[in-house]
Amino acid sequence: MLGVVLTAGGAGIRFGGEKILVPVLGEPLVFHTLRRIGRMADVAEIVLTLPAARLRAIDAEYGAGLTDAGVTKLVAGGATRQQSVRNGIDALSARIDLVAVHDAVRPVFSVAAADRAVAEARRMGAAIVAVPARDTLKKVDSGLGIVGTVERRTVWHAETPQVARRDLLLRAFASASIEDFTGTDEASLLERIGQRVVVVKGDSFNVKVTEREDLAVVEALLSGER
Repeated sequence: MLGVVLTAGGAGIRFGGEKILVPVLGEPLVFHTLRRIGRMADVAEIVLTLPAARLRAIDAEYGAGLTDAGVTKLVAGGATRQQSVRNGIDALSARIDLVAVHDAVRPVFSVAAADRAVAEARRMGAAIVAVPARDTLKKVDSGLGIVGTVERRTVWHAETPQVARRDLLLRAFASASIEDFTGTDEASLLERIGQRVVVVKGDSFNVKVTEREDLAVVEALLSGER
């Protein structure tokens, strides 16, 4: 069965505050993301990771609404994304054998692409939503001088959801913990243990709210669906 770990354990330093609760079209951002997750096929559980220091307060104010939106459990995140995701995986029930990890601040992801990633992960073990690079990519040195041009045809921009069999994810996290490796996403951990990760083409609308100006883009995209 499929479980979703929705990551929102960060402090939002670049954003300047708690991103998941910022109002977007009259309701907290995270509810837009949850509404879209609810349109995915076969989601059995949703675990939301939150900053440990804010978990009780958020639960008190928004817990009922989050439950109504499909959240099964609220979990304290860790000091890193990697720790937060691991906490989320551990909070899923034993019946979950496939896990989709998604950024709580990506409310406009393609449901069709997410469902394809789930199907590919069931078939191949792991898959992520990504988009091919469009611009010419330059490699630079510490002084920002160009030292080479990267072959664009082989480069994709990773997004979420990132989906994998639970046993593979747990093995990847255990290996990373033993060797003190901090990956930038779940795919990087899976790659380290030799697991093939398949790319499923998403779209450029899958915006991650990182800075304040991203909100305007997200609002425009969500407004266009109404």
